[in-house]
Formats: sequence, C-alpha cells, structure tokens
Amino acid sequence: MQCLSLCSAVTNTDCWSSDASEKGGRILSFVRLALGWLLASLAAAVQQVRRAVTWSYTTRRRKQAAEQLISAQVALSEQGGIGDDGLREQLVAIDDRIKSVKAAQGRAQELEAERRGLLIRLAESAVAESDLHDEAKAAREALNQTRLAFKQSEADAMESRQRLFPNGATAWGRLLTGTAAFILIALAFFSIGRRFLPGDSALIRTLDDDAEIADAVGFVVCGYRITFPDGTKGEGSFGAGTAFAVSPDGELITNKHVVEQTWNDLHAYAQNFLRVPYVESSVYRKDSVVN
Repeated sequence: MQCLSLCSAVTNTDCWSSDASEKGGRILSFVRLALGWLLASLAAAVQQVRRAVTWSYTTRRRKQAAEQLISAQVALSEQGGIGDDGLREQLVAIDDRIKSVKAAQGRAQELEAERRGLLIRLAESAVAESDLHDEAKAAREALNQTRLAFKQSEADAMESRQRLFPNGATAWGRLLTGTAAFILIALAFFSIGRRFLPGDSALIRTLDDDAEIADAVGFVVCGYRITFPDGTKGEGSFGAGTAFAVSPDGELITNKHVVEQTWNDLHAYAQNFLRVPYVESSVYRKDSVVN
C-alpha cells in the first residue's frame, strides 16, 4: 500500500509538471505570434506611407508632364504654314473674335480655351507632315520627346495607384493594426513628454493645477492720476475687486464694476487735464501664466 501511494504521488507530480510546461509553451508561442504580427503590422503601416508618398509624387509628375505636352503642342502649332488648312482658318477666325471681345472689355475665357483646343488639333495634324521647315521640325521633335515623357509618367502614376492599397484581408488587417499601434505609440510619447519632460511648472493645464490657479488670482485696484493746469498732480482709486492673470504680459481680467467708474470718468472729464490711468494690483507678472 505504501509503495502504491508513493508511485501515485510521483505520477501526479510528473503530470502537473508536464501540464505547466505545456501551458507555458503555448503562452510563449502566442506571445511570439503576437509580437511577429505587431512587427509585421508596423512594417505594413510604414510601407503604406511610402506607397502614398510615391503615388502623390507620380501623380504630380504626370500633371506636370501633361502641361509640358500641351505647351509643346502649342509651340508646334504656332509655327507658320503647317497643319490642316481648315484648322488654321478656324484659328484666324477665333483670334478675331477674341480681339473683338477684349476690345469690348468682355470675358474671353471660353474663346481662349477653344483656341487652345484648336492649336492642339493643329499640332497633331502637323506631326505626320514631311515637308516642315527647320524650326517646325525642331518643335515636332521636342513634342515627340515630351509625349514619351508624358506616357512614362502616366504609366508610373497608374502603377503607383494600383499599388496604393493592400490586397487581401490579411494585408488590410496588418495595415489597420499597424496604424492603430503607431497612434497609440504617439499618444504614449506625447503623454510622457507632457508629464516628465522639462517645462514650465506653473503653466495652468487642467483644473487640478490648484497651486498655479491660486497664483493667477489676486486683487486689483483701478483708478487714474491727474496733472492739473498748475502742475500739481493727484490720483484716486474708484474700483477694486478680484482679478485673474491671463497672459505673461500682465493682462488681467476682472469684473465690470471694478473699472466702470474709472472708464467713464476718463471719457467725461474736461480735455484740459492730462489723465494717466493706473492699475495697482497684487497679481504680479508671471511668465508661466497661459494666454
């Protein structure tokens, strides 16, 4: 009986150790998987930012190339004696209409746009001509080079747009997880910086900053000084009350009744007195007080 009991106890101990080891292994595997997913998600978020920057850059390049292509087409079409005769006649007619509208001080934006379209069509009709003069040939060569650059920029923009967003649920999950992780990390650093980094300890940030709020409250006396015609001076105080410092420059907020009589007196007295308003206060300038 003693031998059986001992064997049973040893067996139970071994089983418990095996279960604990297996449970620890599962937890460790889960932590590894979670950490790997997190790192992959952060990398996916960084890659998404790079894709967005690339798409913005290629889109801007495509727009610039399109503008350069139009300018090259206009430059070719403005070479004399090239292109379709009918288009050239239409161009002459629309030039006359634009001059008439501008002479009448009218708005010719629509006519200008129509003229630009005619110039582009005229340039395209002149591309295949073989008997161009030297200046027109140079303009056509510049147009062909610009067209190639535009096609390349258009292809780059299309490729970057197709690669802008991830494909598949897993990729989207990693992107969302990485974005959320970056936001949490940024908030954590911001919170740590506000709490631990050196700063103005007297800055009022919340309603719990009792000491700073108490330092910003004081008593203000409002009045004015007067210089009489004979050179003598006098002063008087006509209002007093609580004030709150609201800026590092010593600006104070107080109740209306504190300043009302002084304000009215300064605007009502005769102009032959030199009045100098003054404020005496127990609230001193504090560079730490918020605006």
